[in-house]
Amino acid sequence: FEPIGLLQSAPARPTLALALGPTGHVLIGSGNLLWRHSGHDMQLVPGVGNNAGGALAVWGVTAVGGGALWLNLGGHLSVLSKAQLRPLDPQHDLGLVASTPIQTKDGRLRFGARGSIYRIEDGHPIRELQLPVSPEALIYALLETPTGLWAATREGLVHIHDNDNRAEKVGASAGLSGAVTAVVADAQGDVWAASRAGLFRLRLADGHWQARRWNAAWGLQSTEFS
Repeated sequence: FEPIGLLQSAPARPTLALALGPTGHVLIGSGNLLWRHSGHDMQLVPGVGNNAGGALAVWGVTAVGGGALWLNLGGHLSVLSKAQLRPLDPQHDLGLVASTPIQTKDGRLRFGARGSIYRIEDGHPIRELQLPVSPEALIYALLETPTGLWAATREGLVHIHDNDNRAEKVGASAGLSGAVTAVVADAQGDVWAASRAGLFRLRLADGHWQARRWNAAWGLQSTEFS
């Protein structure tokens, strides 16, 4: 490991967002600023940092086609294109948005808010599907795999089947029922979920997702993962 230091002139800020940019550079959200790390030096990304007087931290960033970046700024979505920052249609009350949009295989951008999945069309959020959680449940992350879309929510892990758009909670019988803060897939096709009850692996067997949990009893240093 090598430390990646920000410019000495920049004050110490919490780093809440990391993403891979379209040209292979790393995007780093630190405080209310966005940095680009080329492997050799750090550069500020213009257009970010003056939002609401500079008060909104960069929670997440997603690089999409055409060089545009979608940002989660303090729970509100905006798109950065050609150094111009534009918020997602403010006429839609989405409450606090905890996730950052992902680009799915059909080329569309999707995110989670208010217990639902939304897609973005011409800068407007279009509600697609209500998940089997409460209408105000936060959605922390989305993941797309060959079997469909996954949503890490405040009330468990939800799988949206690709063939029929059916949404169901998975892993609850193994203890995966509280807040799930992150979800990723590995090269074997297993899905890993981080929660406040431990680390869970979900593996497809005989058409069903089987969950296994690791926690402090297995020697992990904490039962909470993010």
